[in-house]
Amino acid sequence: MQVNVPANCERINVLFSGGADSSLLAYLLIKQNTDIPIVLHFMKHRLDFQSPHMTNCHNWLERHFNKKILLNGWGKTFIRQAVEMILIDFPGYVYSGCNKVPENVFVPTVIIPYDTPPVRGTEYNEFHKRPFIEMLKPELYKIYQKENILDLFNLSFSCGAPVKNEDGVNVPCGGCFFCMERVWGMQS
Repeated sequence: MQVNVPANCERINVLFSGGADSSLLAYLLIKQNTDIPIVLHFMKHRLDFQSPHMTNCHNWLERHFNKKILLNGWGKTFIRQAVEMILIDFPGYVYSGCNKVPENVFVPTVIIPYDTPPVRGTEYNEFHKRPFIEMLKPELYKIYQKENILDLFNLSFSCGAPVKNEDGVNVPCGGCFFCMERVWGMQS
């Protein structure tokens, strides 16, 4: 899959969480744009523990492409606010990896207040790109398969309400929208 990058693009900024969508988006943009600087912006949010997953995905990308990939430890929680601020400090284009939200496919058993199902808005402005917004998770999983990068998919973490296992490690809850969407994507 080719991700559209405008001809006048001088820098590619990627909102990067370590989830399946943003990790795939970063991979595709790095793969196809060897001359354009790329910065991954980790968005701090209520699931701050995801940092290890984000770091693992970032490290995988650096090893895979054998190059240093700038990672900006960001602190904004809302996409619009993040896009606005990133464009001030890092002029170029901002890409976010949110995919299309399926309807009536599964019913989450773990409800995340204000985020079940997630609300996906439109692009914030002409410098904000959402290349996956019309794609469902099974389509994205097929790209992982086609690119032969399931090891990156397995490093990503998409749960919105993790629980601690017997060793005190955060693991997917298995019942939130994001867990169920991930399983659905792999099984379709």
